[in-house]
Amino acid sequence: MINKLKILDVLGKYTGLRHCSISENSGEEFYHKYLNNAFKDSFSRHIKLEVDLDGVRGYSPSFIDEAFGNLIYDFKLENVKPLLIVKSNDFDYWINNIYNETFTAWEKRRKNNEAPRKTEDHDPWWRIVKHEPKLEIWERASEQC
Repeated sequence: MINKLKILDVLGKYTGLRHCSISENSGEEFYHKYLNNAFKDSFSRHIKLEVDLDGVRGYSPSFIDEAFGNLIYDFKLENVKPLLIVKSNDFDYWINNIYNETFTAWEKRRKNNEAPRKTEDHDPWWRIVKHEPKLEIWERASEQC
């Protein structure tokens, strides 16, 4: 069994930039509305999550970095890498970028406690704490101004 998340199905043909404050369909929004819950479900059920990048018009580097970087920050590289499959026929460049650049940079950020910036207050989201998922509002946009 495998969970599937197709970006086209949840955001449509147009993805945005890094943060909610600068564009619709941002990486921050995608992570908080879709990817966080989908990955938590896969993590809890010990099944892989396939994220399909195909079908949209394109991606900004900041969208990719924010969406997949937050995943590493909240769930740790050791938990994400064995369960996440990033799929694309149209954007194979991003697959290598996600696994080799984004994951590495954000794991370092996580270890250095460099929290991701929030530009909008989000509903509670999942994070691994002592090997277990915990649902909480971890940061607020208003606390980071």
